[in-house]
Formats: sequence, structure tokens, C-alpha cells
Amino acid sequence: MFVLTAVVALGLGYKVSERMTLDFAYAHLFVSDPQIAKSVTNSEDATRSGLIGSYDAHVNIVSAQLNYRF
Repeated sequence: MFVLTAVVALGLGYKVSERMTLDFAYAHLFVSDPQIAKSVTNSEDATRSGLIGSYDAHVNIVSAQLNYRF
């Protein structure tokens, strides 16, 4: 399970003309590093072997938007 700990976001808008704008954004989500603990004693995992470990997790979101007014 991921637990969100912090978010840093940045956005920028640019007016190309009276009818058109461009918007750009970036966000970085800091999340806790997930743990894996699968045991062979669990009936769901009985046919597989156990697994214990952890891994690094992070999320980057990049977006762009073009607006045109008719």
C-alpha cells in the first residue's frame, strides 16, 4: 500500500494569441516505499513461494494542454 507523504507541483501558462493558450504542469508525488511480505502459510500464496522485500516508489506527472476558443 502506498502512503502519500508530500506533493510538489509547478505550472506555467502561455497566451499564444487572443484565442489560444498553452498550459504546462509538472507534479512529483513523494510516497512511502512499499513493503512486500507474501508468506507460503497464506492460502492465497500456497501454490507459489514466499516473497519478502521492498522497493523504491515515486510518481512524476507531466501534462500539457492546448486551449483554443472559437
